[in-house]
Amino acid sequence: MLCRFPLSTIALFALCNAACALDADDAHWCRNGLFPSDKQTIVFAHIAKTTNLYRDPGEMKGCPAERAACRNDAAVTAGQTVLAGKAFGSFVCVYHPASGSAGWVPRGAVTTPSLQPSRDPALRDWTGEWRDGGNSIMIAVSRGGLHAAGSAVWHGFGDNVHEGSFEADAKPSNNSVASPKKIAVCRRASSGAILSSRTTHSAAA
Repeated sequence: MLCRFPLSTIALFALCNAACALDADDAHWCRNGLFPSDKQTIVFAHIAKTTNLYRDPGEMKGCPAERAACRNDAAVTAGQTVLAGKAFGSFVCVYHPASGSAGWVPRGAVTTPSLQPSRDPALRDWTGEWRDGGNSIMIAVSRGGLHAAGSAVWHGFGDNVHEGSFEADAKPSNNSVASPKKIAVCRRASSGAILSSRTTHSAAA
């Protein structure tokens, strides 16, 4: 079974790396940019009833909790498909690929279908090309493994622009893949000046 999500979801997992790892104090955060870095078991899930997303402790002390102050304006709607990850008390962390939103939701608002993507997909099941505006990711079979390349731009506040790119060869192990090569990821302002850069040894797809 092959499931495809928008480029924003693929890029999230492809470009996040060891530098994204959470500190112990942030273990109960639930945010879109941090979602894949917890290394928790991620599953496909359905929203059983419409609910707001709830803030994490980093946004407001004492959250998530079923009280008005902890509710975000963002919401997920009954019938939507999400990715569900770690749990915290009576809440589960979900990411909604279509909107790019992430947050805590009550456990009772989420159902997990028994049918999940294969944990040992064939090489051809990894391949494809994903585009979203000028952003792109391509994965192809190459020399008995996979070759992947991609780039994406995210516009922050004001003229703050984040750019990321990667290219690597790797062989999958079950349902994960990591590159032995170093991958450089740079963050630039709109002026083109490099504000910061980091290098990682692997990229999950």
